[in-house]
Amino acid sequence: MPWPPIPLDTPLGELSGKHVAAAGIGVLGKRTLVLISVGRLTKGRVWVSCMDVGLRSDPPAIPHTELVPASATLASALLGFGPIRATSAGEVPHIVWPGNSRPPQNRWLLLLPYALALAIITLAFWLQSPALVISGLGTILAVYLGSRFTSMAGASMPPHVREDGRELMASAVLSRLTTALPEGPSPAQRVDQVKATYGELAADIVYRIEASALFDPAVEQTQRFQLALLAWDPSSPEAASLATEVEDSFTEARATAERLGLDHLPETARGTASRAVKSAKLALSATTEAERLAARRQVADLLGSLALYWLPPVDEDAPSLIGQRRMIEPAP
Repeated sequence: MPWPPIPLDTPLGELSGKHVAAAGIGVLGKRTLVLISVGRLTKGRVWVSCMDVGLRSDPPAIPHTELVPASATLASALLGFGPIRATSAGEVPHIVWPGNSRPPQNRWLLLLPYALALAIITLAFWLQSPALVISGLGTILAVYLGSRFTSMAGASMPPHVREDGRELMASAVLSRLTTALPEGPSPAQRVDQVKATYGELAADIVYRIEASALFDPAVEQTQRFQLALLAWDPSSPEAASLATEVEDSFTEARATAERLGLDHLPETARGTASRAVKSAKLALSATTEAERLAARRQVADLLGSLALYWLPPVDEDAPSLIGQRRMIEPAP
């Protein structure tokens, strides 16, 4: 029987604690299978482990694990990770990940054996008992070696779906997903997914600084993406190929921007931009009002001093810190 289908527009926050398998078109343009585990929800974000198991490599590739916004949809996340154009998805019983690549659930539980061993050592010193000291050190060593052995033993094992204690082949998993969205997303839905991902990046001031080339039309790859958006016409008979160009150009532009990082900025501006990134992170996470306001003011001053048109304007009162550019007013 098919597994419970999951709509591709489902926010990842609603999938916290679930295991998901998705069928789609992978980076090689062929049908593939993607396994996803969504971890705990933390301050509006979730840990996600994702891997295209249709791509075989030797040694096996490492699953991608990242902390992403809980509001991001399943389809947009796959497009950003892969890029994978998902066609259907379903909740699976369990996914076994190699080593420690599964999403974090409760880190405190992992520290419990070490805390117990340290308590034994502390008590041993207090009681002046060498035997207890040796016992505590032995416990720590055993826990460490055990975790390392488990990680190394599973490192070469590709992730897979398990049901009723048995491993399922990829073909068996795919056969359970074909009833959800057999035709896949329309060209308009594919472009909407790209626009949604681009919008999320554009609203992240830290990303806007660290990968500013994605917002600079003077960069060849970014220019190609912007032209693809301008050329997009959902009523065109070539809508499918136009949507593919939007997807491909966005993937290339994003990869280029992230590779360049702060190196895209003039050399004299990189130090200031790096300080602006630190201040922006502090402004968005500060626990006191005074600290938050001071950090926001510093971000505005630092970016304002650079005066680079592709960096975001700062609004100290906006939740995201990103403001609107002022229009040039006509002369009276």
